[in-house]
Amino acid sequence: MHLLADKYFVILGGSRDQKPSVINAKELGFKTIVFDKDSNACCKNISDYFFNISSRDWKSIKKKLLKFKDQTYGVIAQGSDIPVIVSKIEGFLNIKNRSPLSSSKICSDKRLMKNFFIKHNIPTPKIFTTKKKIEDKDFPVIIKPINLSGSKGVYICKNKKELKQNLDLTKKVSRGVICEKFYEGPQLSTETLIINSKIYTYGFAERNYNDTRLFYPNILENGGVQRSDNLSKFKYKIDKYIKKLSKLLNIKNGVIKGDIVIFKNRPYFIEIALRLSGGDFSETLIPKSTGINLIKCAIKNAAGLKIDSKELKEKPKYKQKYYANRYFFSNKDFTFKKIYVPRDLKRKKWLHKIEFTKNKKIKKTNSHSDRFGVFVVYASKIKTLKSRINLVYKNVRVFK
Repeated sequence: MHLLADKYFVILGGSRDQKPSVINAKELGFKTIVFDKDSNACCKNISDYFFNISSRDWKSIKKKLLKFKDQTYGVIAQGSDIPVIVSKIEGFLNIKNRSPLSSSKICSDKRLMKNFFIKHNIPTPKIFTTKKKIEDKDFPVIIKPINLSGSKGVYICKNKKELKQNLDLTKKVSRGVICEKFYEGPQLSTETLIINSKIYTYGFAERNYNDTRLFYPNILENGGVQRSDNLSKFKYKIDKYIKKLSKLLNIKNGVIKGDIVIFKNRPYFIEIALRLSGGDFSETLIPKSTGINLIKCAIKNAAGLKIDSKELKEKPKYKQKYYANRYFFSNKDFTFKKIYVPRDLKRKKWLHKIEFTKNKKIKKTNSHSDRFGVFVVYASKIKTLKSRINLVYKNVRVFK
C-alpha cells in the first residue's frame, strides 16, 4: 500500500496548464482535488475529485474542502496568479509549509508589489503615480492591470496620446492600473524553489520579444530559451535579491517566479509571482535542461515531504542542450479549416512538442490567452536552435 494512500493534494485549476501538477501529484501517490470553472476542463477525467468551481471562489472551495480537511497535505497553483487563495487554503487546512497571507496579497497586486520593491531597495523600473506626472522625456512607458497576468491589458505607450487611449482600455479589464518606465534590455524568466529557506534557481530563460512590434501597442513575450548563457553573469546577483525577497516575504518553503530586465548592466525586477509557471517553462524547459523535476519537487515541498538531495542536483548531461518554446499568434480574427504540419517535420527528434487549439475560430492576439498553438524545440547550439525555430514557422500551414 502506498504511504500516501488516502492523502489528498489540491490543484487550483484543471486546464492544460495544471495537467502536469495533477499528473505529478498522482505519481507521488496523492489523491488529487481539482477546482476549475470549466465543466469540461481537461483535468476533469484524470483527477480523483473534480469540482466545477472557479479556483478564485474561496467560499465555495472552503465548503468542498471541509470533508477532506484532516487528510489534505498541500495545495499548489501552476499558471494561475492566485496566491491569496493558496494561502487561505493552507491556513484553513493547517498546512505547515505555507506562504503568509500578507505576502500573497503583496504578490497579487502589482501596485503593492512595486511599492514593496521600492521600500526594500529591490531594483525595479520607475513607476508613475498619475499620468499628470508623466512628462515627454519619460516615454516610452508600460501600463498594466494590477491584478491580471498573461499580458492582458498590457500596453507600451510612446506618447501622452497613446497613454490616454490605452489607459482607458486597461481600466475596462482591471480594478486598477500601474504605469512604469519602459527599460529596454534583455529579459529573463526565473523560477526558484525555496526549501527550508535555501534557494534553488533552476529556471533561467531569456525571454523572446522580437515579435512585439507586430502587436503594437500590445506587448507580448513569444516564449524563451532555457538556458541563457549570455545573461548567466547576472545569476549570482539575481539569486541574492531572490534570497532577500523570500526572507522579507517570510517564505521558507515555496516557489518564486521572477520577471527581470537587464538595464544598463543591472538586473531590475519587473514582477514576481508565488507560483509555478504555466506553459512549458516548469513542465518542459527546466527539467529537460537541468534534469530536475521542478513540479514534483514543488509538490513535495508544499506537502512537507522530504526531498532527497539527488532530486535537487542538476545533471551535467542535460546542460548540453538548449530548449526553446514558441507560440502561434494571429494579427486578425479568422476561422481555419485545417492546420498542416509536414510528416517529416513531426518526425524530427528535436521537435519535442507541437500542439494547436481545437477551437477553429481564432481571435486577434491581444494576450497569451489568444494564442492558437505552441511548439518546443531543442539543440546543442543556439544557432541551430534558432534555425529549427524558423524551420517550424516556415513549414506549418494554416488553411482558412
